[in-house]
Amino acid sequence: MNHKLVPLFWMVAGGSFGRAYLGHRKELARRETLSRDAMLDLQWRALRRLLEHAYEHVPFYRKRFDDAGLHPDRIRTPEEFRSVPLLTREDLQENREELVATNFDRTRLQRNQTGGSTGNPVAFYDYEANKALQKAVTARSRSWAGFEEGQKIAIVWGAVRDLPTWGRFERLKIHRILNQRWLNSYHLTPETMAEFAEQMIRWQPRYILGYATGLYVFARFLREQKLERIRPVAVETSAEKLWNHQRELIEDVFRCKVFDAYGARDVSNIAFECEEHSGLHVLDDNVYLEVLANGKPVRPGETGEVIVTKLTNFAMPLIRYRNGDLATVSEQVCPCGRPFPLLSEVVGRSNDVIATPSGELVHAAYFSRVLYDVEGIRQFQVRQPALDRVEIALRSDRVLAEDTLDGLRATIARQLGPEVEVTVRCVDAIEPTPTGKHRYVISDFGRQLVERSGSFSDP
Repeated sequence: MNHKLVPLFWMVAGGSFGRAYLGHRKELARRETLSRDAMLDLQWRALRRLLEHAYEHVPFYRKRFDDAGLHPDRIRTPEEFRSVPLLTREDLQENREELVATNFDRTRLQRNQTGGSTGNPVAFYDYEANKALQKAVTARSRSWAGFEEGQKIAIVWGAVRDLPTWGRFERLKIHRILNQRWLNSYHLTPETMAEFAEQMIRWQPRYILGYATGLYVFARFLREQKLERIRPVAVETSAEKLWNHQRELIEDVFRCKVFDAYGARDVSNIAFECEEHSGLHVLDDNVYLEVLANGKPVRPGETGEVIVTKLTNFAMPLIRYRNGDLATVSEQVCPCGRPFPLLSEVVGRSNDVIATPSGELVHAAYFSRVLYDVEGIRQFQVRQPALDRVEIALRSDRVLAEDTLDGLRATIARQLGPEVEVTVRCVDAIEPTPTGKHRYVISDFGRQLVERSGSFSDP
C-alpha cells in the first residue's frame, strides 16, 4: 500500500482502532513541540490520574497503598512517589488477577506475556484503546528515522506470536497492505539469509527492523557474501542491547544510520533514538522512568536500575515496575529540541546466541518461547559448555513430570540438530551473576561465531 493512503485505510477499514490511532498520531506530534516544563507537567498529571485510578479500582494497589500508609492525594512530588513500594516480576506472577482493574470488562481484555528475557516471564493484560495508542507511539518514534507506516519494511524477528502465519490472506495482508517482508531470526542459516538477501536486493525496503544480534549476523553474512546492495533509509534495532561494533557494521553494510529502540512487551515503548543520535529519548508522555541506585536517582553519567511506570495501561497498571534492566542517564541535552530526556545507554539487555555444529545460530529468545508456556516454570538458564552439548536448568514451583521434561528435551533437540546433546534438569535455585543480573543463556560459542569473520557454516 502507498504510505500516503494509510490514513484513509485506517479511517475506512480500521474501525474504532484506526480512528483512535490517527487521533493519537496527531496529538503525539503536537507533544513533540512542547517545552520541557510543559512535558513534565503533562507527565505528572498522567501519573496522578493513574495513581488515583489504581487506588480506586485495583485491589492489589489499594492494599499495597494502605499497608504502606499511602494515599494518592498525598503524593505530590517525585520524592513522595518514591515511597511507593517497587513492583517485581514475582508480584505480577503471584497477583496477576488482583492487579486487574475492577472497572474493566475482563472478557474484553487481551492476555499477553513477556518473552522472558530474564528467564522469568510474566503474563499481563492489555486492551484495544491502549494498543492503538502504543501503535501511534511507535509510529511517532519511527518517523524520527524517516519512516512512515505503509512504506516497505523488512523485519528480522523471532517472537513466534509476532511472526505471520503465512496463510493466503495473511500473506496478502503482510505483503500487499502492510508492505512487510520477514526473516525468522530463530533460523539464521546461510540458506535462509541468502534467500532473504536476494529478495531484499530486488525489493529494496525503506526500513529494516530487527533484533540487534540478528541484524548484526545478517549484516556480516551480506559482507562475507558480497551482497551489500540493500539500501534502506534507516535500520531499527530492538529487543536486546546494541553494541558499538554491531552498530558500526550494520551502518557500514546498509549505508544508513541505526536507530536503537528500548522497550518491552509489558510496558511497550520506553525510549528511542532520534536523528541526532545523542542517546535514547525517554518517552515521558508514555512512561514515568526512574533510574535509581540505592533507591535514589542517579546523577547524569551514572548507571542505575530501571524502574518504569506505564502511564497508559489502566486495565493492569504497572507502577514502579522493576524490569531487571540497568541504564545510564545521559549528561547531554539533545540538539533536536524535543522535550524528552536522554539515556546514553541501556546496559543490561544483552542476549547470547547458541551455535550448533552445523553452523546455525539459534537466538536466545527461542528458549523463552519454548519454555515460558509450561505451567510451573518460574525461571530457566541455558548453558552451552561445548559446541555439541547444551544444558538447561529449570526452577519450578511444582514437580514437573518426566514426560514434560522429555517433551522439552525432544523439542529443543530437534531445533539444535542431531549432533547436539541436550539435557534438562530441575534445580532449587539459579544464581545471578556477580552484577546481580540473571543471564538466561550462557554460551561463548555463539558469541565467537557471531564475532568471527569466517563462514557461518564452519564454526
